[in-house]
Amino acid sequence: MLIQDVEKIDPVMNSVLNKEVQKVGGRLVMQVGDKEIACNGELTLFMLTRNQNALFTPDLCSRVTFVNFTVTPSSLNSQCLNIFMKSEREEVDKKRSDLLKH
Repeated sequence: MLIQDVEKIDPVMNSVLNKEVQKVGGRLVMQVGDKEIACNGELTLFMLTRNQNALFTPDLCSRVTFVNFTVTPSSLNSQCLNIFMKSEREEVDKKRSDLLKH
């Protein structure tokens, strides 16, 4: 299931996020609001937002996995520099990595 342009999560989605599946009459159903929706046991939910400043509650963050596909010019520059340093100046890259760890 794909939900686009997510800005906030409606509480009606809690049963979906918690994967609260019940067996009724030999079929799997999920309660969404006041409706029972038939589903299989392998539901995968993807939520997409284009809002870089979207904030989600800690409760939601504990139940989902976030993947940030945002690429900014500065992050791309940093990634390229890191790759270059690893290949051309390995000892400098190791010192830099050690400094970042502390």
